[in-house]
Amino acid sequence: SQDLLGRKVSLANGKAMGLLSGEIIDCITEAISHEKLRKYANQLASELKSYNKTLQHLFGIAQTGDTERYLSDAALFLELTGTIIIAWQWLAIGLASEKALAKNELERDFAQSKIETMKFYFHYELPKTTGLTTRLMDEEVITILGEIDVFDN
Repeated sequence: SQDLLGRKVSLANGKAMGLLSGEIIDCITEAISHEKLRKYANQLASELKSYNKTLQHLFGIAQTGDTERYLSDAALFLELTGTIIIAWQWLAIGLASEKALAKNELERDFAQSKIETMKFYFHYELPKTTGLTTRLMDEEVITILGEIDVFDN
């Protein structure tokens, strides 16, 4: 988790993250044109915007030189990133399934099961990002010991 936040996201001035965001946005843009996927595409777009805002907040902390604070909740950032990426992949699967259904290229029940699984993820997993971004954006840090040494006795 510290490798992702500490090195990967800032690699080449964030170029990799920019490329990743571009891929996700391309998928969202295409999915919006499908009526059955529009709601989910818009939901992912909103979550991606929140993710990028959170990342910019964390970059601001990094620029102050407070590396300990910047990395203090790296595991939460890893969870947030994974949740967004998995949602993107489910949207891509939903999009491929919708296209295949339109062309009668997939067995209907199989394709529909993929779409229903995507819906489940968007309803039950993706909303968890709200708590993660709230914690990552919070100015109060409780994972770093302050001036009080609670273990000194």
